[in-house]
Amino acid sequence: MSLYTDIRDGVFLWTNRPTLVNETDAAIKQAVRAAHKSGSFYRDLQIVAATGLPLDRIQTIDLSTATPRYRQLAYVKPTAVLDQYYSEVSILDLLDQEGYAKENVFWGVGTNLMVRAYAPVDSITLCYYTYPDLTTISTLNDWIAAEHTDLIILWAAASILAMIGEQEIKTRVEALAGNARQDLIEDGTTLVRR
Repeated sequence: MSLYTDIRDGVFLWTNRPTLVNETDAAIKQAVRAAHKSGSFYRDLQIVAATGLPLDRIQTIDLSTATPRYRQLAYVKPTAVLDQYYSEVSILDLLDQEGYAKENVFWGVGTNLMVRAYAPVDSITLCYYTYPDLTTISTLNDWIAAEHTDLIILWAAASILAMIGEQEIKTRVEALAGNARQDLIEDGTTLVRR
């Protein structure tokens, strides 16, 4: 059986609703996304270099095209400089106390990343967290779903149970999911056990 089939059958077992196929698929997708958003997992990190940038005072990078399945930035830095990182600032905090433009900073505007460097460069490295690829749920290939299958099953089942009005069972399932989520956090947030 496939990973998707195992998860789907597990949800059916908890909910006793094998006829709710579309709802179960939606609940599985939601559970996988929620699992990825529940922590900062190093296995979700990707690094890309935005190259060929014009050397403008403020450089613009379209995150929707430069960073596939973009979720959130981890860091932004000039590609050629090993030990320099740009700092995030709020769009309302672009000036220092004397009224001068802050440098070596970045901020977001819509889907664009805006970078103002002291010395603009033509290549900027972006390290970012990704969303899982859930375009075809039947071919689910996700590290959290594979290694923490119980969590996905329990969260998806809780969604279906809420939908069909089974609040008492949903509450019990969510309690079990809390333990499974803790396992995910302990396993996936650091490389070295502390």
